[in-house]
Amino acid sequence: PYWKFIKKTCTFELLGTRNMNHFLPIRTNEIRRFLQVMLEKAKASEGVNVTEELIKLTNNVISQMMFSTRSSGTEGEAEEVRTLVREVTQIFGEFNVSDFIKLCKNIDIGG
Repeated sequence: PYWKFIKKTCTFELLGTRNMNHFLPIRTNEIRRFLQVMLEKAKASEGVNVTEELIKLTNNVISQMMFSTRSSGTEGEAEEVRTLVREVTQIFGEFNVSDFIKLCKNIDIGG
């Protein structure tokens, strides 16, 4: 019952149309930053870990939505945000794909 409540709250309150539209500038700004990093790496003919950059993008969007600060910003604030996100994740539990994608419900992806 608790997990269903949290899931419903996140779906309707955090990910509802009104909030998603409200946070559109944050997502747009972070995507621009991501593309700028990719462009700079390409111009310098450097390799880039796309997975790492996408994780930074996602973390920055989420931390700005929740805490109004980037998780890849100044190191002091960024470390505080990362610590807080780790603690929240431990409290609410780890992400499970089958909780969000009904087709995966009968598959034990998480082990």
